Amino acid sequence: MAKLEQAGMSQELRNVNVQMDRLSKGIQALVAKERRRTTVNQFLHQLAAKPALSDDNLGETRTLAQLLHHTKYPVRKELAYDYISETFVPSERKPVIDLAAVLNSLFKKNGWNCSYEDMMRFMLEGGDYRQFQEQAENNKGLVRAARRVKGTPASGRL
Repeated sequence: MAKLEQAGMSQELRNVNVQMDRLSKGIQALVAKERRRTTVNQFLHQLAAKPALSDDNLGETRTLAQLLHHTKYPVRKELAYDYISETFVPSERKPVIDLAAVLNSLFKKNGWNCSYEDMMRFMLEGGDYRQFQEQAENNKGLVRAARRVKGTPASGRL
């Protein structure tokens, strides 16, 4: 009888450990998501404050439609189920466009070995887009360029 109780308690402990592991992984995922959201918000605020993005300094720019066409981004029309006709019909909602994927595709089409995360990190560490573009065009290490701009080691991949 005591062995059965021990076996039952050890199974309960295993179940509790599994639940704690799942909870821990869920919390870690939430923290990582919040960290990414905060980084993107910092980047967007910093980007909006840059004088280089004023209308006078933009020069020739492309529309979002042109960028989507250039990168061959697959814009899909979402479907919704119409209960009256009992078929799927195009939704009134606008399609979702992942700008990170568009930027990554654009960088790849330009032959750059970098991602939108590299660009965000570079600019958050004090660089500007023109410097980022020059480094990417010259195929130099963006990590080294970020160190020169900020004076501190940069983390990232290239």
